[in-house]
Amino acid sequence: MSLKSLKQTCHALAVTFALTTGGEAQIVGFTEGFEIENWEKTEIEGGTTGILGVTEQIVEFNYNVNLGVPGPGVTNRTADFTTTSPIFANITFDWEFTGNHRWFQAFQEFHVIVNDEEVASPVDGEGSSGVFNYIGFDETFSVQAGDTVGFRIGGENFDSTSILEGLLRVSNFRVEETAGPGITLSIARNEAAEGNFVFEWNSLAGKAYDLLSSTDLSEPIGNWTVWDGQADILADGELTAIEALAPEENKRFFVVVEK
Repeated sequence: MSLKSLKQTCHALAVTFALTTGGEAQIVGFTEGFEIENWEKTEIEGGTTGILGVTEQIVEFNYNVNLGVPGPGVTNRTADFTTTSPIFANITFDWEFTGNHRWFQAFQEFHVIVNDEEVASPVDGEGSSGVFNYIGFDETFSVQAGDTVGFRIGGENFDSTSILEGLLRVSNFRVEETAGPGITLSIARNEAAEGNFVFEWNSLAGKAYDLLSSTDLSEPIGNWTVWDGQADILADGELTAIEALAPEENKRFFVVVEK
């Protein structure tokens, strides 16, 4: 088989077999990358915000605004509570949103956000007078590795009692890992270094990769060996490239495995 054919065969194999190791997993609770200490918050305009880890299973996000009594009313304002997802996943949670935006023209909102975009709005500008209480179950959204994800809560009023108080309690937090994008491996002769090839593939920040090889397609991928010492290769941005020896055989297959 020619080197050109070898290149084409390797490319096809990479698309088919370049998978993450370890398989899919489910995370229950604020753990394994979603710990509460990994969350950040913004301060709501004219007020304060807080995050309280009640347990590993329950977290409370709160805000308070006090512009005085009597005051001018509170124009619309929100606070964000976010973290970075380390994996591709579907996230599901239960929630309760409570508080008091006072009595006249009071409104409240709660959104799920991904990369600053509101992808779901369980409470979307609902009106109230006095204490409010909303509850929901199995709210679900999808994320990619590296996405900034979380919750946006707040509201407004036109009340001389110019105070907002709100608390979002999130529980039963479940993260179901999903498969990331396929890896496309390209192989090209290195014209500047005879006898070497350049291996290049799409990659994700925080991931490591092994370049494996075999001369036998019937052999399980798990039994393929590391080629030319190319193991634990850290991602170099969205595209990673390495230089390695060209094979001596007329037929050899390669695959990149993400870890």
